Amino acid sequence: MKKLLAYLFYFVVVIATTYVFQWILLYWISGVRFYVADGPPGDISFVFSVFHFIFLRFIESQSTSPHLANA
Repeated sequence: MKKLLAYLFYFVVVIATTYVFQWILLYWISGVRFYVADGPPGDISFVFSVFHFIFLRFIESQSTSPHLANA
């Protein structure tokens, strides 16, 4: 019986944590979307431009490499 209660408690805690995290993530994404919508067109911060240059260029170069064309 103790094992069943422990599993039930664990299950309820995991469900509650997932539910709370879902709402936090929802509000965070919604807040970012509205924050970005308030800016003028083409308003890209320095951090995003560095992120785009380093990370996204690397991903784009990996996806267009000739090694993947033969796969």
